[in-house]
Amino acid sequence: MILLGGLSSAVGTWLDRWIGEYVGLWPLMTTLAVYALAAAAVNGGAALFLGAFALMFLARWRHVSMVRNEAHNVRQQIAQAGDGG
Repeated sequence: MILLGGLSSAVGTWLDRWIGEYVGLWPLMTTLAVYALAAAAVNGGAALFLGAFALMFLARWRHVSMVRNEAHNVRQQIAQAGDGG
């Protein structure tokens, strides 16, 4: 899951396309969150470290989601302007 999410996010960033990051960040977040929960039973410091990364990926996903929504709104405005409306 980490490999899939990481590659998808990296390719999306490299190609400057939001869809790669939007899809790839969820596998990264969930995997790191599960590892953080498992690490909490053994080592609190590792759990905090992994949990912090999961939350950073969540914040990035929210930002990419806003970009996606804005792109959709602009696409609709362009379509309406093209229709004369």
